[in-house]
Amino acid sequence: MLIDGILLDDSWCELFKKNQFLISIAVDDDISLQDSVCKTTSGKPLYHLIEEAVRLLQKHDLEFSTRTVINAMNSQNPLRLYHYLKNLGSRHMQFIPLLEPLTQGGVDARSLTPAALGTFLKTLFYSWVRLDIGTIKIPIFEHAFAAWCGLPAPTCAFALFGDSVFASKINDDLYECDCLVNPKTLLSNNHQPVITTMLKSTENQIIEQNKPLLVAECMSCKVKFACHGGCPKDRVVLSERGIPELNYFCESYQVFFTYIEPYMLMMKALWEQNYAPSDIRQYLS
Repeated sequence: MLIDGILLDDSWCELFKKNQFLISIAVDDDISLQDSVCKTTSGKPLYHLIEEAVRLLQKHDLEFSTRTVINAMNSQNPLRLYHYLKNLGSRHMQFIPLLEPLTQGGVDARSLTPAALGTFLKTLFYSWVRLDIGTIKIPIFEHAFAAWCGLPAPTCAFALFGDSVFASKINDDLYECDCLVNPKTLLSNNHQPVITTMLKSTENQIIEQNKPLLVAECMSCKVKFACHGGCPKDRVVLSERGIPELNYFCESYQVFFTYIEPYMLMMKALWEQNYAPSDIRQYLS
């Protein structure tokens, strides 16, 4: 369950613990930037509410992860953000690049540039693989290892086919994707079937099986096996056919997956010899 932590209290934590909820808490930056851009309706900094929420989760021994939207501002300080999340107690960090297309063309100024995402991921990986591999989980890094080993993709964004990662709002509206909540992706509301029924529905099977086909540019890309075109919501750039079907972050993923290839090959070799991939740390300076 994704929460912002603002209204979290002991009662909610007890409920989550009793029902074995896995909690993901939204944390978009460290104190310095949270203080400047994220405030409550009363004008108070939001970061302390987030930190209090994390302390509550820890008090009740609740497993949690952090979900961070990477934007034009926080992408400038990848290691500061990473260290903040580590100090917060996060051992499972999900990073989602922000892309907000404008109706008149272009993207919102808060959106992440492809170059910035590539640099962010490379910087993060360099630190993680030397210090935290095996103790901190970052889905895109785990996905990369799976891709190089020929294993099923653990992340929906880079999978050949989609997956059922529903999102539910407080009014019981149910959406097909937790990263794409809009009227076009609405599956049901409180007057329609429950989640278990939706999972078996024809509509959801179509969603899972029919990610948009890869375009010619993707088919000839050397990192296609790891990327598979990326998340469909980010495919907004015109292809050679003049259709918005290329991923906005294509350059980012080409740079990142190319950069980590030597590490992935070494980790794969360790794994194939029955060693832990995290043993790579012993060979890195």
